[in-house]
Amino acid sequence: MLAAKRSVLALVFASIGIALSAQAKPFGTPEKGVTKQSSSPNTENTTTSEKDKDTGAGVTVIVNQEKSPGNKPNESETDENIQIQRKLANFTAWLVVVGFIQAAILFFTVRAIIHQASVSKNTERAWMIGSPNMPKLDIPESAVHLLYVCNLKNTGRTPARILQVGLAFRQAKSIADIPQTPSYGSDEISSVNRILLVPQDSFVNQTISPVTNAGYIAVKNRERVLYAYGFVKYLDVFGKSHETCFCHCYYVPGTYELQIEGFRLCAEAPSAYNTAT
Repeated sequence: MLAAKRSVLALVFASIGIALSAQAKPFGTPEKGVTKQSSSPNTENTTTSEKDKDTGAGVTVIVNQEKSPGNKPNESETDENIQIQRKLANFTAWLVVVGFIQAAILFFTVRAIIHQASVSKNTERAWMIGSPNMPKLDIPESAVHLLYVCNLKNTGRTPARILQVGLAFRQAKSIADIPQTPSYGSDEISSVNRILLVPQDSFVNQTISPVTNAGYIAVKNRERVLYAYGFVKYLDVFGKSHETCFCHCYYVPGTYELQIEGFRLCAEAPSAYNTAT
């Protein structure tokens, strides 16, 4: 009988323990009470509402759902990012402007260097000129061949290598009747085997032309023009080819002109007769 009472008491206490543990389970769950409480005020209010709903029936719970204050820091961060992006865009634009300025400076610097190098080459290179080497003409007694002599001189600062020369002797009614383009016969052009001509040195080229007494008198009376023209092709020390063309005419001064009779540069001839490259 005593054993039966003890068994009944044990079953009663066990039932009470099971009931208490069942009622205490919602309060001891960490996912609903502790962990979600730290997330946000909205979650805390929701969890409290659910707990009150489980613990008591018919109890009205008012949940205060306020707007999360966490949006304000996000908005300020967005504005700050926009300002940073604007500053980066402005900085990039200034970098582009500076890049264009540097490119322009580099372009003009390179151009100036190239121009200076070209000027230096033109200063140091060889320059060939043709000058008449003729005394005053005498009246011939009959039909003869008139000799014309020309000096070809290197007036530059470096040697020249002569490639080809040409020289012709002609007559015309006036300077205006000189052909626009110079022409040469096969016997008026010669090669000189690339001879080397040092600065301030020269060599002579010559040609002949038939002239009569009547023709000479016409020249002396300024009724006809006696002129000679030629060219010289050469290489400079930089390996670049050049050509100098020249034209000389026999000048007879007027009665009251204080000029010297003889051959001189014919500046009035067409431009093709007086060129240099």
